[in-house]
Amino acid sequence: MGAEGELHIGGDGVARGYLNRPEMTAEKFIADPFSTHPGARLYKTGDLARYLPSGEIEFVGRRDFQVKIRGFRVELGEIEAVLAAHPGIRDVVVVAIVDASGDKRLLAYVVPVDPTETDTRPWRSFLEERLPDYMVPSLFVTVEALPLTPNGKVDRRALEKRTVTQPLIPRTGNTVASDPVQKQLIKIWQSVLGIDAIGLQDNFWELGGHSLLAARLTQLIENTFGKRLTLAALIEAPTVEQLALIIKGEDKAPSWSCLVPLQPGTSTKPPFFCIHGVGGNSVGFRALANFVGPDQPFYGVQAQGLDGQLPCLTRVEDMAALYLKEIQNIQPTGPYYLGGFSFGGWIAYEMAQQLQAQGEEIGLIALFDTYPFRLKPVTSSLLSFFRIPTQQQLMYVLPKTIKKGIRRRIVWVGLPRAIKNVLRACYEAERQYQLRPCSGRVTLFRATEALTPENDPHARWRELAKGGVEIQEIEGHHADIIVEPQVRITAEKLRACLERAQHECSSPRLDKRLSQVAD
Repeated sequence: MGAEGELHIGGDGVARGYLNRPEMTAEKFIADPFSTHPGARLYKTGDLARYLPSGEIEFVGRRDFQVKIRGFRVELGEIEAVLAAHPGIRDVVVVAIVDASGDKRLLAYVVPVDPTETDTRPWRSFLEERLPDYMVPSLFVTVEALPLTPNGKVDRRALEKRTVTQPLIPRTGNTVASDPVQKQLIKIWQSVLGIDAIGLQDNFWELGGHSLLAARLTQLIENTFGKRLTLAALIEAPTVEQLALIIKGEDKAPSWSCLVPLQPGTSTKPPFFCIHGVGGNSVGFRALANFVGPDQPFYGVQAQGLDGQLPCLTRVEDMAALYLKEIQNIQPTGPYYLGGFSFGGWIAYEMAQQLQAQGEEIGLIALFDTYPFRLKPVTSSLLSFFRIPTQQQLMYVLPKTIKKGIRRRIVWVGLPRAIKNVLRACYEAERQYQLRPCSGRVTLFRATEALTPENDPHARWRELAKGGVEIQEIEGHHADIIVEPQVRITAEKLRACLERAQHECSSPRLDKRLSQVAD
């Protein structure tokens, strides 16, 4: 009951097979284990369904229309149904293609109501409002009509085999490259993103870019131009046009800072500062910042040394002091709202203690699946940094077992040297740091997959946080809570915690002011 499976049909109505297609007949018509009649067969429909408590059978989707994108199962028919509801779309088919880098991407072939329509941005926005990020196609291609098979169905295989050269999100004025730097950058983008036609104003993140691809991109830019850019720089300069200006020196590269403004905010709310994990980068918090809401200022905090120039810090205490110095340049006084993912939770915890020693007020300490004990170097933290929760990226992490206590050593292949140095520094900082009790309260956002009735790996936080521990549980594994689709739940819970903490911090101040007026 409620389990999803493939619908099979048996009985007298089952056909004898496919005409002149013995291989397909053998695949789709199988022996019926429930029948007492010799030679009875079941037909495998390819439809996914499940029983409801009422006894009815609910159609879920097509087995052959389900694909995995970046580790997530995607139902192509669901995307098509949402897109088809757009008033400007007559017909649509979504397929999965493999790009030049070997990654799977979603591609939407759209038949617009207006044949002259070329701006696909409204369609993307329409989907982004209704579906998770991983279900939004990387590419939209307009066609006059969809190819059909002889029996009148859409020929998906013909669409999957097409060579796509149309740029993503074509827009008026999206000019072509005019100088050697722009042309070379476009070639780099093509090799990284697997898209043939790229305009100067196309946005790297909207083209399907993510943290792993960004790391490849910055490495190729450094190899080609001798210009080292951080991943955070791609947030402030995400187009070919903007990057070309930086490389040519016509525009200043964003000055190095540990603070990365992921969400400027449109209100007077105090900012939330989220600290990096062992990877040192904060680009992976983009989705969390986005779903918390446009009115909440949100800063990611990245590790010193990612620029390849400044020295890496190897002590949690030094990291906390540096980050607080930069934070207090934009927010001189509390209350402060801090958070950190995994190892970053330790840094946020230390920052809160240093602030308390300064007499400052702490509004929130949010720990995103941070364990209260030291972990051996594992691949999950690195995969979280890349925002790619799939085993495909294990090629970048080669665990080697060495003698002496079966100690494990991680070797990161293909990563820029600066990122490797930051990883080593963060592991060293984790090795040295000793968690100590604090007087404040912590809010723990914990993934449920590691929990068992006999084991709670987060239990020690109740001993360390003398002000208490608030638990916010999110289904999934360690890395899941900051990526789609679970990041939406994490963001919703974080927003509620921030609003409550902001209210609690403002109420005592208001009571104090009212008391002073009364006196």
